[in-house]
This record gives sequence, structure tokens and C-alpha cells, in this order.
Amino acid sequence: MLLQKKIEFLKLYLLVFILTLLTVQCSKDQSIDTESFKVSGYIRSSGIPVVNANISLDSTNNFLTVTNSDGYFEINNVPLGNFDLRVINNKEDGSFSEYHSKISVKNDTIISNLKLPIPIKLFDITKVESTSLKLIWNKTNATDFREYKLYRHLNSGLDESTGVLVHVSTSNNDTTFEDNEVSPNTKYFYRIYVMNDYGRLGGSNIVNSTTNVYNYIINGDFEDQTNKSWINNCTAKIKEYSTIEKKHGESSLHIVRDTSINSFNGSVFTKVVSNIPFKKGKTYKLSCWIKQHGKKYNGMMAYVAETGVGVVFASNFGAGIDIESISDEWIYKEDFFECLADQSTFTIQIGTIHEEAWFDDLKLEVVN
Repeated sequence: MLLQKKIEFLKLYLLVFILTLLTVQCSKDQSIDTESFKVSGYIRSSGIPVVNANISLDSTNNFLTVTNSDGYFEINNVPLGNFDLRVINNKEDGSFSEYHSKISVKNDTIISNLKLPIPIKLFDITKVESTSLKLIWNKTNATDFREYKLYRHLNSGLDESTGVLVHVSTSNNDTTFEDNEVSPNTKYFYRIYVMNDYGRLGGSNIVNSTTNVYNYIINGDFEDQTNKSWINNCTAKIKEYSTIEKKHGESSLHIVRDTSINSFNGSVFTKVVSNIPFKKGKTYKLSCWIKQHGKKYNGMMAYVAETGVGVVFASNFGAGIDIESISDEWIYKEDFFECLADQSTFTIQIGTIHEEAWFDDLKLEVVN
């Protein structure tokens, strides 16, 4: 009987001992689960502290802070685990640089040598043509640079998802690009991103520019006196580039009528094949400065009453501008017409039934 009591006592003692061990272990485990740490560090760019950079863990507001004037940040009460550290330095012009890294928090963690590249900047577009725009940006100093990616859009809501990717370069010295896939008289927006092997290192500000209005008439200002297109197709007596009478620039086109004949003897015809086709339904403007002088002679010219300019398409529709009975002064004239079909080839006629006439700043442009 005594032996049995001793055995039962030992069993009870052992049970109490085991329960005590389990309670202590659970307490330790709970302590580990609830233990928290501090994540801190300094952010610099080109050796200069980055102020007001946004720091987050897993992109949550629970672990979000900004750097102080020394570029220092500190996030407290971070539990044990793995996190995505994200740093973003936003600039007032819309450019930014960023950094991503996976970190493992097992104790108080100091992030050392965290360097942001300088934000990329697109400069104002200064080279603007009818069908091209030239972009220039600063060279990145990111040591893990992989490529530049340049995007274009028709409004300022521009990012990687809304824009059209127009240029990629893997050389960090490549800081210019000429966009030749643009249309005349159109506003375009651009933004460039810097990438490494894991994602974005930053993005630029957004710049915009409107392409020039396109003149379908080659050498319509008659400044290129080596261009013979207006001369070789003419049956007038004298055709020349005049440097004495001109409205703008250095020269104009001068026609002197051959009075010995009466059929198209004061006209210049030139056929133009345009790189940018005319579009059905769009409105176009034909304009020119014109001056005429001397006696009038008989004669007829398509779309031209006395002295003027006409445009004719293959489908025999077009427009014309002319002046009548006004002599010895420069007159500006313009005419609007709607294109009835898509066209890429047209003929320009310049002519006069007066003794002579001058033409300058001849333009054929899209209005809308």
C-alpha cells in the first residue's frame, strides 16, 4: 500500500513538472511572437542627405516614415519577419528616384550604404519640327542601371501603362532621342524611366510640345534658290528667284509673262508627292503673299482669275486664291477647303495674266 502511494505521488509530481515546463515554453514563445524591433538607416544621393524621402515596409501605412534633414529614418515596432523596403524621393517637378530591397528583420536592423540615384530630368523640347521632336535628358548615375525607357502620350496622364513606348536604350550615355513618329500640329507629352534588373530606379518630369504646322509645299518661301522645281515646269518667259522684291526672307518667286502667246504663258505648274497624305474630311488652308504689276493680257488659268495660286488633286477638286486689279503692293490671300478623299499627290499652279508678279510665303497646311 505504501509503495503504491509513493508511485502515485511520483506520477503527480511528474505531471506538475511537465505542465510547468510547457507553461514556461509557451510564455517564451509568446514573448518571441510579440517581440518587436527597429529598422533605421541613412539615405543619400551623390553624397548628399536626401530629405523627406518616403520610407515604407511592404508599402503599408503601419510602417511608413520620412527622412529628416540628415537623411535619417527610423521605423519602430517592426515584428520578426521578411519585408520589402521601399524608398521614394519625389521632386517638385514630378521626377522621382526610388529603391527596393528585401530585408529580413530578426533584431534591430540598420540599413547601411543606401544610395539613391539622382532623379532623371527631361529638358524642355527646343528642337521642334512638323514631323519630329527632339528629347534630351540628364545622364543617370545609377550604378545598377540597365536601360532608359521613354514614353509618349497625348495628355499629361502619362505613365508606363498609359503611354506608348517610343525608345529604349541600354547605354547610360545615350541621353537624346528624336521622335520621328509624330504628326504635324499635335501636342505630345513625354516621360522617361530608369530601370535596373529588378524594376524602376526612377522617373522623370513630364514635358510637352506641339509640333509645327506642316507646309505641304516644298520651298514655299522660295528661300532655297537652288531648288528648280518652280522653274523647270514653267512656260512663262522669265522665271526667277527675286532678291529685290520679297515680302519676307531673302527672296520671292518672280514670273514675267511671255506676251507673244496667250495659253498658260504666265503659269508655273509643279507636281508634289507628299510624305504626309491629305485626309478625307479634314480642313486645309492655302495661303500666299502676292504682288502683281503691269498691263493685263488675255489668258485663263485653273483656279486663278488674274494673279494667284491654285491646288488641284488627282480627283479634280481643289482650291484657289487670287487677287484682281490690285497692282504694285503685296496682298495676303488665303482659302480654305475640305479634302474629299485621301490624297498624297497634288499639283500647284502659280500664275498671272499681268506683265509680271511676285509670290512669297506660299503655304498649304492642315487646319483641323
